[in-house]
Amino acid sequence: HGRRLVGSKIDKVSKLLPGIVKGDFLEPYGEKHYRWVHDKVQEAALCLTGKHRESFQLDIGTTLYYCLEKEHLEDDLFNVVDLINRGNVNKRPEFALANVRAAKKARSISAFESGAKYAAHGIELLDDSTKWTENRLLALQLYTMGAEMNLLAGNITAADEYCDVVLGRSELSTMETLPLKMVRAKSLSTVALKFDEAFEYCLKLLKEIGCKLTWPRGLVPIQALTMVLRTVRKLEKVPKGSFETMTAIKDKRQKAIASLLSRILYISYHSGNIHMSLVCICKLVDMTLQHGIHEFSAKSIASLAGGLLVLNMDPAKTEAYIKIALSLLAKFGRMRSGETTYIAYAHGLAWFQPLESCSAPLIDGYKKALRAGETEFALWNLLSYVAMVPYVLGKPLEQILEECPKAMIQFEEAASAGHVLDMRVLMQMLTNLSDPSCPDPSKLEGEIFSKAGDDEKEAKVHLAISHFAEGELMLFHGDYVAAADRAIALGEVHTELVPGIYTVMTETCHRAVVLYAAALKTKKKKYRVHAKKVRKKVTSWAKAGNPNVEYFDLFLTAEQLALDKKLDEAQQKYKAAIKMATRAGHLHHAGLLNERYADFLLDLRANVEESRRALTIAIKWYRDWGAEGKAKTLESKLSELKKEMFWEHLEKSPEKM
Repeated sequence: HGRRLVGSKIDKVSKLLPGIVKGDFLEPYGEKHYRWVHDKVQEAALCLTGKHRESFQLDIGTTLYYCLEKEHLEDDLFNVVDLINRGNVNKRPEFALANVRAAKKARSISAFESGAKYAAHGIELLDDSTKWTENRLLALQLYTMGAEMNLLAGNITAADEYCDVVLGRSELSTMETLPLKMVRAKSLSTVALKFDEAFEYCLKLLKEIGCKLTWPRGLVPIQALTMVLRTVRKLEKVPKGSFETMTAIKDKRQKAIASLLSRILYISYHSGNIHMSLVCICKLVDMTLQHGIHEFSAKSIASLAGGLLVLNMDPAKTEAYIKIALSLLAKFGRMRSGETTYIAYAHGLAWFQPLESCSAPLIDGYKKALRAGETEFALWNLLSYVAMVPYVLGKPLEQILEECPKAMIQFEEAASAGHVLDMRVLMQMLTNLSDPSCPDPSKLEGEIFSKAGDDEKEAKVHLAISHFAEGELMLFHGDYVAAADRAIALGEVHTELVPGIYTVMTETCHRAVVLYAAALKTKKKKYRVHAKKVRKKVTSWAKAGNPNVEYFDLFLTAEQLALDKKLDEAQQKYKAAIKMATRAGHLHHAGLLNERYADFLLDLRANVEESRRALTIAIKWYRDWGAEGKAKTLESKLSELKKEMFWEHLEKSPEKM
């Protein structure tokens, strides 16, 4: 044992090793490693039993903990602390801090279960009689770590128990109990999906630490718009590059306020309170300008950029603010990197650059967020990367469905109810689109998810995803007129529920498709009026430089020209739109646009042969996408066209009968 070799003096392990080697216990192995001289020596060391073995493990662990150089101890921290924990039968409290270190390291590598165990062991080492007097700070660290790790691991009951212990102690101050209250707020909003309760809880916490968030509730919309304009003016006065030279906030109260504002921002957006989320964004940006860089600086600036997009303000400012946010990440490292990345790309850059270019940053954001313990946005990045972005880009349905269950495992392990629910919606949608045996693919019903049985009302993001999925199924499998009636009745619901996110582009374009299809089919004014209104929005996006709606702008222009009986011009636009969609490799849209072009050729051009050719191409693309049910439906239609061509041919050549 190292201490015995050197008496009461604690030396570096490097000074102890020569004696161990000389005693023929270990021998050098490579430049920095050692191994047992013989298996029998190792066996003898490991076969110690009872108190002797425990004492031996404690001695080895203690020696390594105190004598290893800092770098080497960090490399082997888990092994060292495990040795101490297994041998520490007398519960020496001096090693509680070692367990805090191990728990923090476990969190940094997303080993949340292990982190929870280290926190629990550290708590066991503290004497109950002195835990909250002599070791108060250490106890708070361990209980906070235990609550956080268990919540991240999906052990909700255990996390609540840790919170109950701390929050039940009246001698602790508001600032001391705040980390545990934040755990509770996070649990309410991500596990229980009780957004209203979580919102009121966080407002109460803000008040306790002396921060007033809003004007009277009825004036919040006015307050939000006023604050956005004021914050933008302040940012315009900040010299270029100033953010990267700012110092970090050190005041604990200001840090606590920033954490609470960030949580309220998340709750507000997910509960549909967009004006409140804008208030929180502006407060966080203002804190950066007044007090310096904090954990949520990059996120708040990226969120402000997304807010400007929603408010139809200067697109140039949106891009500029996103660049500032990403530069802060590059400069200061883990500054809510997963959250900032998701907001910057899913709510910002997706409107200015091809959506394909957002996939790599999203998966990178997932990895960084997971390492930092930012589970919520790690999983939002993952959901987009695995399911939503590939679907919007028209990737093969089977390929997407293969990846979804892997992500679902992570959602379930984290007990993240919102992610689980949303993934179930998307998996049911994908199943309906790909499974030709589905009894009614136009309805969001099945074994994975049932819209009829869904009673979730508070989670607005979930409602938005359900709305999106229903619209997709009606577009590809439903009746155009019924889909158009739904589009008119619900209008901008998806946009209102999740403003600024990239799915708004897809939902809006698809809504325009069914409206124009119904207008061309029925000739009714109501469909025509609504179709033109939606097309105007898509055109404005295209003019602003959004590359993701270019071929839809062309296609909708073709539909409008068809309505206006400008058939030659319409045909040119149809062909141009189809060419762009095909080059982009968007299988679903290549199929959809060819299908609509086939209808145009048949209904307005009376060209059965060309219509049949376009329909054949549409079937090919739908089949490549994996929408076998849709392909079979169109094959039936194609068969009817062939019969029609046959009879036309006979009419023209009666002598061949």
